[in-house]
Amino acid sequence: MRVSNVLVITGAMILSPLQATLAQDSPPLPTSWVGKITVTSVGAPTPHHPQHGDNVGKANAVKGFGFHENPLTIKIERQQGRHLEVSFTTPLHSSRLVGTLSADGRHLQLKSRQLSLYFDLDGKQMSGCGSANGGSGTIENWLDNYSALCAELQAAAESK
Repeated sequence: MRVSNVLVITGAMILSPLQATLAQDSPPLPTSWVGKITVTSVGAPTPHHPQHGDNVGKANAVKGFGFHENPLTIKIERQQGRHLEVSFTTPLHSSRLVGTLSADGRHLQLKSRQLSLYFDLDGKQMSGCGSANGGSGTIENWLDNYSALCAELQAAAESK
């Protein structure tokens, strides 16, 4: 057997259990997080925006530059190791997102069809930023409605 083959097989034997251990050792997150989200946008990319067509009628939907703040709740619906399913809720709308937790439990990437968010976790604090694009199904909506957003949250008192 060639030396390179032995090295590959040996490396796989050593790394496979290590990877499985890292995936299983991710800390369970508190199940409920509350805070606020601050959004700067062109148009109204998601129904979380107070002037989105779903909230005010398509004819009255905001166009051009705008900004708003909303209370935000993120609830961990399911966590399997580093893999999460969450609800992202403002007073206007609720969305489902999937997420992946870093191996050390300090970073969380969340994604839905419209939203992409990256959070830093520090104990009972979570903060981060992301972006959104329009999601009505048309290229025009996707190109003409986009936002940059940041959120600051704390684990709710009843969370584990």
